[in-house]
Amino acid sequence: LMLPGGEESEYPSYEYTPFDVSFPPEIGDLVYLKKLYIGKYSGDLSGSSSFIFPAEIGKLVSLEYIQLADGADYSFPAEISGLTNLKEMNIICCSQLSLPPEVGELPNLENLTINYVEGRGGPVPEGIENLPKLQKLGITNFSGSLPYRIGNMSTLTSLILTFADKAPGPIPVGIIGRLSNLTSVDLTGNFSSIPPEISQWVTSMPQLASLQLDISGEPNVTVPSELAEFYNLASDASSFLFSLSGSGLTGTLPEEMLDSKWRYFKTYKISGTSITG
Repeated sequence: LMLPGGEESEYPSYEYTPFDVSFPPEIGDLVYLKKLYIGKYSGDLSGSSSFIFPAEIGKLVSLEYIQLADGADYSFPAEISGLTNLKEMNIICCSQLSLPPEVGELPNLENLTINYVEGRGGPVPEGIENLPKLQKLGITNFSGSLPYRIGNMSTLTSLILTFADKAPGPIPVGIIGRLSNLTSVDLTGNFSSIPPEISQWVTSMPQLASLQLDISGEPNVTVPSELAEFYNLASDASSFLFSLSGSGLTGTLPEEMLDSKWRYFKTYKISGTSITG
């Protein structure tokens, strides 16, 4: 199912006018529908449209894939838990999102991406920590702190987070460190520090193969020597990706991270920082 504006269709350019869409109950008759796509509008999103899904969406038992990319407000009912075959849900660009706790009852959801419009932000939805098969979680431009409950998501292998707050505090190493099956961590935000305790991830995440930290804001965050311990994490260093970036990083690299052995990493990248050596 595709609404006008999708990438697979060609439409003439037009002036964007916010609109509201309430799907009729008959959407529940599409019992063989496997993909639901609302296409992205590329113009000015200064006003937000609204898409309201009725309870009948829970009848789409064949649905496996949802992609919403229109910069709109999206509202789902509790009956979303009826999408028992849903494997991937990508909310690529949303102004506001109403996702009920029942989302945690989706038995087969493996990938969840939520990308809030920059400057507007939104919460980490309640209930997602209960998803029994979720492997990949990406939330961009979320507001507030990272909830402790996120550390309960034991099936996660990939985590991508972008913090929208101007002062989110230090990187929440304690919460993330509880995710023992992570193989990839990608964090972006105006963090106040990289806590030395991040080295504990070396033992708490034995399968970690990619660590990317992007520290934004004023250059006042230094690199702790404990980061050097990540060299010992990968049994095969040539498979490890390590990246530090962002205007918020300053100072010098710890001596341990200047060792020639780091050249054996698959990727060892430091870019866009104020680090001097």
